[in-house]
Amino acid sequence: MYSDIITSLIILSVMLAALIGFGRLLEGHISALWKYRLDFLFFAVLIMPFVPCVKTVGTSAVTTQHTGASAALTDGIATAARAAEDIAVNRKVIPPEVLIIIWAVGAALVLTVFAAGSLNMKRLRDRAETADTKTAECFAECLKETGTSGRISLKVCGCVSPSLSGLLNAVILIPDMEMSDEDMRHVILHELTHYKRKDTAVCLAACIFKAVYWFNPVVWLAFDTMKNDMEAACDEAVMCLTGNGAAYGRTVLRFAARQRGAAVQMGGGKRQIKRRIRAAADFKGIKKGAGIKGGILLAVLTALIVPWTPAVSVTAVERTAETAGENIASEDMSRYFGEFDGSFVLYELNADKYTIYNEAESLKRVSPNSTWKTVCALAALEKGVITPENSTLEWDGTKYSIEAWNRDLNLYEAMQCSSNWYFERLYGADPEGVRETFKRLGFGNCDFSGDSFWAESSLKISAREQTEVLRKIYTNECGFSEENIQAVKNAVKISDGLYGKTGSGMVNGHRVNGWFAGFAEKDGEVYFFALNIRGKDNADGKLAADTAIRILADRGIIEYEN
Repeated sequence: MYSDIITSLIILSVMLAALIGFGRLLEGHISALWKYRLDFLFFAVLIMPFVPCVKTVGTSAVTTQHTGASAALTDGIATAARAAEDIAVNRKVIPPEVLIIIWAVGAALVLTVFAAGSLNMKRLRDRAETADTKTAECFAECLKETGTSGRISLKVCGCVSPSLSGLLNAVILIPDMEMSDEDMRHVILHELTHYKRKDTAVCLAACIFKAVYWFNPVVWLAFDTMKNDMEAACDEAVMCLTGNGAAYGRTVLRFAARQRGAAVQMGGGKRQIKRRIRAAADFKGIKKGAGIKGGILLAVLTALIVPWTPAVSVTAVERTAETAGENIASEDMSRYFGEFDGSFVLYELNADKYTIYNEAESLKRVSPNSTWKTVCALAALEKGVITPENSTLEWDGTKYSIEAWNRDLNLYEAMQCSSNWYFERLYGADPEGVRETFKRLGFGNCDFSGDSFWAESSLKISAREQTEVLRKIYTNECGFSEENIQAVKNAVKISDGLYGKTGSGMVNGHRVNGWFAGFAEKDGEVYFFALNIRGKDNADGKLAADTAIRILADRGIIEYEN
């Protein structure tokens, strides 16, 4: 989960930075209004992490190449399955509750500062007085000139700079000072433009997003950019109405002040004022076709951004591509899972037929936990780290809580007790070789960037992919040594006719993810299966194995008496 959030924030920040940089390159090439409109893509990017969606990735197609086998099953399968249960590595992470508290404190501080500014503006509004007749007449003329209607008034108060305050009952506040008729007209036209464009609502939305992303400086930079572009767009609108950029620039200079709360003010910071004065001095009107150019740019950028939603969304579920076909049958097996989430996939090799419980979940990629050890064993055999005849590794004397680990182990023994040190040693002897084998078999996302040997970390696989990997190993579709394939089969053997490996995921002491993936042989048919079970606690490899065995037994694939 945390890696997904970090990845999302990195991609989000890069996208925002790219939009900011692209916007600066566009200065002078499109109108100020369209540059401001492009900034609304900031909101689109910042919403993306919260958009529920599915991250679909490809998976290899199922073929019918196979080799048949048959064997008699013995009693005591449950005991053997429990012996194959792995021991989960307790992955310790900062509890989500702690991170939520830290985030909430930061967001509350940002909102408190914003609220304080808004409260100050309210006090100014409450103390404001009705404008004199001359100012009221100018206001009425400007309303008519801009075609503005609605619940908006003009008042005079002790503010430093003209500003627009309020969403429903908007008020233009102007300083209680002597102003020329020209300055007064410029001021009112500027604030009315803010009102018509609903800029106070935009500022409020920006404050909310800054509170949500208070820890991300790129977000703050993005909205500072948007505020500057907002003012530039209003300047442009007023200059188009008055036709005198130089005169308007002098007005802006006289009312340089900073933003306060949710109000929209006519001034700004020193850099912004310099930029606006320069733009006023250079103003020659809006070039013909500027709207078309801006609209095309907005459409193109939107089309480029939207496809990134699954990569940025922290709620996105990673699933393999669905493969519709007559060989897939859905079956309700919820009675086996009880209160737990999960899925079960059964593939019959000769019949080329799938039976799936909870198809959507069967396509969802989650941590494989210790089931990766099956592929690791094959990789080590292929690379000569161990051989079928000599697979024993010497114990280094480190004392483990699992007594079965505290001795020299061969491949079969290590697989049965799921010894972490044994398989970590195999991986460490030839990491590139192991990763190459994973990729060759198409083991999930083949993402080895995480730690703890991918226990509840970066490596993920779906139940459908688990059965496909096992089928490839069983049929030796990828051209491995037959001797090595047989050695792996022997290592995961639970009883005559039943083979499998469990996996358990533990986070902060809670068993949250359980696997049992393997195959069974009966009457010339080979059944590949993968069961994944998840919950807040008590979901582990033992539960997964017990559940899968009951399903297989009830279908007559194995013989088992509880």
